[in-house]
Amino acid sequence: MDILSVEHKDFSLKIESSKFELMRSKARRNISSDSLMSRYKWSEPIDKMKYRYEEWDATEMQVEADAVFFDNTDYAVWVDFRGEVERASMALYGGHGECFSFYKSKQILSGTINYKNDVGRSYIEINYERKGKKNRFRFEYDVLSVKLDYHAHWRRILEDVENEYRMLALSFLRKTFHGFNPAVDGQKPELVWWNIFQDKQKELLKAVRMIVNQPKKRLRDTQEYLRADKIKRWTPQLENEVAEHKYEAGRLYKVPLPQLNQDTVENRFLKYALIQIQKKYDVLCDKILSYKADFIDAGKKAEMLQVKQEIKGLVQHSFFRNIGKFKGLQQENLTLQRATGYAEVYRTWLLLNKAYSLEDGLYKLETKDIATLYEIWCFIEVKKIVEEVLDLKADKTKKVEMKGLFDFELKHGDYSHVVFKKDDVELAELIYNPAKETSESGGEKLKGVSNAESFTVPQRPDIVLQLTKHDVENGLKLTYLFDAKYRLADVDGFDAPPSDAINQMHRYRDAIYYNEVANAPMPKDLKKEIVGGYVLFPGSGGRIDVERQKFYESIAQVNIGAFPLRPETGNESRELLVEFIRNLIQSSASQLVNEEKVIPQKGFEHKLVNVVDRTNVLIGYVKNGQMPIIEKNHLYYTRLLADKGAIGITPELLTAEYVLLHGGKEPIKLYRIRKNGIHSKSKKELEEKGFTPKHDVYLCFDLYKDPTQKYAGINIADVKFDNIETKPYTANLVEFLKSHIDK
Repeated sequence: MDILSVEHKDFSLKIESSKFELMRSKARRNISSDSLMSRYKWSEPIDKMKYRYEEWDATEMQVEADAVFFDNTDYAVWVDFRGEVERASMALYGGHGECFSFYKSKQILSGTINYKNDVGRSYIEINYERKGKKNRFRFEYDVLSVKLDYHAHWRRILEDVENEYRMLALSFLRKTFHGFNPAVDGQKPELVWWNIFQDKQKELLKAVRMIVNQPKKRLRDTQEYLRADKIKRWTPQLENEVAEHKYEAGRLYKVPLPQLNQDTVENRFLKYALIQIQKKYDVLCDKILSYKADFIDAGKKAEMLQVKQEIKGLVQHSFFRNIGKFKGLQQENLTLQRATGYAEVYRTWLLLNKAYSLEDGLYKLETKDIATLYEIWCFIEVKKIVEEVLDLKADKTKKVEMKGLFDFELKHGDYSHVVFKKDDVELAELIYNPAKETSESGGEKLKGVSNAESFTVPQRPDIVLQLTKHDVENGLKLTYLFDAKYRLADVDGFDAPPSDAINQMHRYRDAIYYNEVANAPMPKDLKKEIVGGYVLFPGSGGRIDVERQKFYESIAQVNIGAFPLRPETGNESRELLVEFIRNLIQSSASQLVNEEKVIPQKGFEHKLVNVVDRTNVLIGYVKNGQMPIIEKNHLYYTRLLADKGAIGITPELLTAEYVLLHGGKEPIKLYRIRKNGIHSKSKKELEEKGFTPKHDVYLCFDLYKDPTQKYAGINIADVKFDNIETKPYTANLVEFLKSHIDK
């Protein structure tokens, strides 16, 4: 069945796909029907356009209607010409048209299209020749994703990547521009860029003009042929030659003639640098001048055009006509580093070249497919979450590392990472796409992850999060992996990550080791490096639905699982990732690396050395019948006043991380307190939740949903009370559990 047909006076264009209904149903499950629209446009009038059984208005040169093209879908395209056509070919945006063939005997042009992960604006261009006249017809449309909303999510991804890229670039150059504030309200990013570097551009042009007026010259020997009586500068060789031919009156002798020459290494570099800056500046200038007239004033436009013309004039200056091609610097050049004019050009060119290189990366985003962009966006989202949890809002609290530039070309083997610091104390490090390199022990090292190696096949996780802890040993780093997968599986009608992606997380944890002696000829004292691995995928679903899925439940069970992550406002599933990372950051190493979180080999148990666990716990009494309502609201409360049955406000209470509930017929239960989960509530607020308080105000503790079954190797079910204390009190958690263990 034809999905789409276009009737033109010279041909009939038809689009078919056997998987169209399947892909459209997948898209409807993830995206609202209102967003499954495409803007169609054609280069010349057509007779009619038909979508399945519906005919669209073809009187205008464009129309907005139901989308036909989706990513990773095969389409058969047929062009049936009317009348005799000598030649015909198909051109598609992105070079997808090589698989089209023209059958002259049947007057048919046909082929297949599959856009893979490329989404965005595209076109079909039909070129044909009839009676010696060449004709061209272009049909434009949008290619949509079946997993993400092209009109909202895809553009949000691009915006987030561009904003993050620019801010990292500006942060990288910040020490050069003291006091510059990149948050310029109401300005396009290119204008921000122009405002930063316009002074540097002016400095460069001023220095170039100075050099052109007074260039450096160097003595170079040229030759001329003179009779003996015309020679003024004699050399021993010339004297011998003239003496030998003294009877040859008309003989000409080759005489060296030193002359000042402008074709020096420094001037060749000057020519090269100016041409490179011109190319980069023209791209940036044209981008800004393409904005609407009301966005940039006439004075700014005139200034930019003036600079553009000035650069062009200098490039075409007669001074450079006799200057040769720059072939690089073989050694340090003192003239470029110290000479007036040249030193200014050299320093400014290095800065501008770096700036324009950073800007260049943004335009290359357009060549990225949606899978790559989603991967980059996931890295940025995890970075944002870490910043939120660590409350690192000011630029001075974090250190951005770049290898040349924050490489959004993301070439294989490069990596970029962000180090989060507060008061010069390293808290966390986030690494993108760590490169591999061979170590002396024969393993494959993960560049940027200290002492991490694999000894079978190379392992390349997308995102590495390392958290620095100090309770077990000073500067201990715990490593967690995230892999972004732009793929979906269907499990009982619910979005899930593909099974091979989950298996990959198991492989990472089993294959990457910590080699205590880095670069040793032989591995020494190997230990497991990866604590947990998690897939990030563009799944939909509310928080409650996600919490019930196996891929999420497995995180608590074996520390391997997945989180849905989509670029949309109010995404409930994102909060699950935020809470998870918050728990990782705010927990001590002894809490994260214990039998409850890291499963030991059978017959063994994990033992942390040099650990002083200072975790405080609130011991709370629960009357018969109260436990169900506590579990329903995930809330425990106690009286604040200093009378019988109340607890005093102490540092130990305010820093408590757990609540242990006992009393009545219910078994003893240990709950972790949520971050910032200690607060006060009135009697009325508690009554609205179903409690029956008697006093006016209470101190409340927000609890995580599920109780902790084991802590520091002690089963909570084995804890017993000899004498039940009804008044709440605080204690050190480990010491309390050890003293109340049922032996």
